[in-house]
Amino acid sequence: MAEHRGIPLETRQAQALASNPEMSAWVSANAGSGKTFVLARRVIRLLLNGVAPGKILCLTYTKAAAAEMSNRIFEILAHWAACDETSLQKALDEVLGEAADSNQLRRARILFALALDTPGGLKIQTIHAFCEALLHQFPLEANVSGHFEVLEAMAQDALVEEARHQVLVALQQGESAQSELNRAFTHLVAIASDHQIDTAIREILATGEAFLDWISGDVAGAMAGVRERLGFSPRATLATVAGEEQSRALISMSDLARLAETAARVGGNSNENFAETFNALGNETDPLAALQLRAGLFLTKELKPRKVVVTKAVAEQHPDLVERCRDEAERLAGSLARMANLEMIEASQSLFVVANAILERYQSLKRNRGFVDFGDMIGKAANLLARSDVREWVQYKLDRGIDHVLIDEAQDTSPRQWEIINAIIEDFHSGRGASEATRTVFAVGDEKQSIYSFQGADPAGFSRQRAIVSRRAESAGQPFRSVPLNLSFRSTPDVLAAVDAVF
Repeated sequence: MAEHRGIPLETRQAQALASNPEMSAWVSANAGSGKTFVLARRVIRLLLNGVAPGKILCLTYTKAAAAEMSNRIFEILAHWAACDETSLQKALDEVLGEAADSNQLRRARILFALALDTPGGLKIQTIHAFCEALLHQFPLEANVSGHFEVLEAMAQDALVEEARHQVLVALQQGESAQSELNRAFTHLVAIASDHQIDTAIREILATGEAFLDWISGDVAGAMAGVRERLGFSPRATLATVAGEEQSRALISMSDLARLAETAARVGGNSNENFAETFNALGNETDPLAALQLRAGLFLTKELKPRKVVVTKAVAEQHPDLVERCRDEAERLAGSLARMANLEMIEASQSLFVVANAILERYQSLKRNRGFVDFGDMIGKAANLLARSDVREWVQYKLDRGIDHVLIDEAQDTSPRQWEIINAIIEDFHSGRGASEATRTVFAVGDEKQSIYSFQGADPAGFSRQRAIVSRRAESAGQPFRSVPLNLSFRSTPDVLAAVDAVF
């Protein structure tokens, strides 16, 4: 373990506190502040404290991070196994912050072999790897094939493309032109390019289980809540809402006719355009087209209220209508914004219908071939740990294997992943469970560094979870500390100050 040359005392104390194996800790770490060092040191101090390697679970966000952490720990343990007594004493004194006793020296010598000989080794892995192992341990309870195969990214893309192709073939060959799926697809093709549609569908498919749970086989039902929040009935269409907006007009067609007649008589480009647009409006029977024509009289191309609806010469002949023209322009700007909301709802609904069909086909192909993708691993593990009929048995089995949980890059943990972690640590501070040993939770993260929101990461969950664990520990009378690591070994003070100012 490297010595702390030039590191401020405050930072060394924070690192020592965060790595203390006797307490749970939540570490807020700036970029480059040595979080990997603290994580590795905490694992090593747990091992020195007598914790069996198999009782430690360290969850990282990526396989690369897990490999880096594992390599760092094993390098230290290998060095301790072979170094001379003086070097070992010095290294342990530095790690522990106090003089190591003979028992700790003896244990340090055997930790490398102990970690290697432990069945399964040190559990330093991604949460997906943990969930995969959990599903293999409880396939029946989790409702998965006992010999399921993990669907890697490239194979998943290929299977999604196969599902998409099958849906498109069904649209061309077997779907009725009046079916919901066919109408939705026709709508999408009319308003977006193939690339836009494909990109949007892939983003939806990436949410997997969450999207299917929300839709529950009924896209219209799922969208009803969205419609209600935006002030639309479940059956509202652009045409019906356009008709409603027309009926709320503050200037009648007869008043507009007066303005148009005067405008045509006075002449000039603006007045002639006004008169022509009014004539088109009078002949239009489609409610949506009529609303757009009316909007053309009162709004700019940017759909903002015109400062001057009619020219001065026309306005002087109809002073009673000038103020009402301004009011109608304001009303129509709101109407068009409302129509844009409904247009977005209808486009989204069509997109969801198509995406739902593809995702259902993808799920069917996946089940039939015994595949489990990364989203399945998280969802099925979370569901398994939440099932009331098997929960106690699964947690009992887990309890016997895990006493200390460490979470790396915790700011990128999704709500479903927190559900899994919470199920694992639920009894850590309750006095219940299969273990009577001191049990701890450690997390390190930084909301400012969260970059995986597209995969469901919830940066705010880092603070919420800290409050949950802190409250549990306090209720149990067990030590818990929030530890900031502010000193960055990679960034200059000016860069850090700029980041702090933003966040």
